[in-house]
Amino acid sequence: MSDLSILGEKAALAGMTMSSYVRQAAVAGQVQPRTVIPEINRKDWADLGRLAGNINQIATRLNQGGSVTGSDLTVLTEIRHILTGIRASLIGMEVPHGLSN
Repeated sequence: MSDLSILGEKAALAGMTMSSYVRQAAVAGQVQPRTVIPEINRKDWADLGRLAGNINQIATRLNQGGSVTGSDLTVLTEIRHILTGIRASLIGMEVPHGLSN
């Protein structure tokens, strides 16, 4: 098997193009394979990304000397409810009554 074939296989296994694979290997010295989110977890993954963005916006404002608003408390309460639902779904439990995921 040629070096080119080996690189092609390794890139495919990492979920990358060959040029991305070689570039990352050359620059970083190692290759981080593309993260593949199983279909069953994609909604939770997207929800967590949105929640992280909301938390980051609140934290940035607080770090700039702002204060917590009523709107922030509403968002934080929603985040707590969604996280409770995600945690329940990860272990196969039904989402607690009154909470949505």
